[in-house]
Amino acid sequence: MRPFLPLAALACLAAAPALAQPAASRVVVRDTLPRPVNIRVAEADGAAAIEAQRIALEAARADAELQRRVLLHQRKIGTLTDAQYREGLSGYDRAIDGYRQLRPGQRVRPDGAEAAVLEKQIIDFTAARDGLGAPSVLAEVDTVRGDRGEVRLPAEALQSSLAARLEQARAELPDDARHAPARAYLDGLERRAAEQLPALADARGNVALADTVEIIEEVQVAYTMSMESWPVMLRVRSIPEQAIVELRALASAPLAFTTDTQREVIRGWFDYTVSKAGYKTVEGKDLNLVWAEGLFTCQLVPEDSPQDPLPCNIE
Repeated sequence: MRPFLPLAALACLAAAPALAQPAASRVVVRDTLPRPVNIRVAEADGAAAIEAQRIALEAARADAELQRRVLLHQRKIGTLTDAQYREGLSGYDRAIDGYRQLRPGQRVRPDGAEAAVLEKQIIDFTAARDGLGAPSVLAEVDTVRGDRGEVRLPAEALQSSLAARLEQARAELPDDARHAPARAYLDGLERRAAEQLPALADARGNVALADTVEIIEEVQVAYTMSMESWPVMLRVRSIPEQAIVELRALASAPLAFTTDTQREVIRGWFDYTVSKAGYKTVEGKDLNLVWAEGLFTCQLVPEDSPQDPLPCNIE
């Protein structure tokens, strides 16, 4: 099984104009992609070339879906405005339109000029050339055809690309105790990638793209976050009111406060305890504040109730 190496990016195509960035978003935009995840379909001739085209375009479609999900998370945590989010979705629509017209099996195949325009629609979106989302990870690795015709990626190259993005995100965090939850979250992401990708790899060292979407998505969202986007105003509510909440993140001092208040915390993964006299204590793990808007709600259960404590909810 040989890798299908995509052709070089179209040097003659100018990058789309960049939009102004929100203060809480950090995006790196490259002028060219050394390995775009699509190929010139007008040049595909013969079964092998057409299959290479199909694999590359399936990777491009998955890349566009990943970018759409990154935009959704950015909007949820407030690093994109509504207008920027709508603009990003317009880019997604153009990318998917390009994919649909370029994929094999179409009754009418685009000619060279039309294919180049459709390719640009895909590359502009997945490369974040409008300044929204995060530049493609898949453009940095080769796409490979699996034995069942699925898209696969070299696990080692993918892990290296993800680690480099996490290292850049870590480097931009202040080296202080307050940001320890964010650093612990980024460290945990890197450990997960280092454990999961080799375990998912086949004998050739390749992983199915479908199995890597979740970890790529998390890294891409973290990669776009600037120092200003890590704090979140946590609004804590309990029924009944005035319970005591304790949040605990790895390598961080516990945070304790009462419910029905607001508290700025640094995004990360937390364990938590919620307690109130006369009610069962709630113990929870892996509270994800990285992708949360910040509303934390707990419904407490009386001590004399046969019901178990209910987990709290984060939105």
